[in-house]
Amino acid sequence: MIILLSPAKTLDFESPVPNMDYSTPEFLDKSETLAGKCKN
Repeated sequence: MIILLSPAKTLDFESPVPNMDYSTPEFLDKSETLAGKCKN
């Protein structure tokens, strides 16, 4: 198998970055609790 990686030909630093909307995780409070229990 042959894999070819090619870098970008041009990088556009002049155009504005599109607004990326994101949501909050559903189980954020439960993950914080779980992380706290695993830490101890």
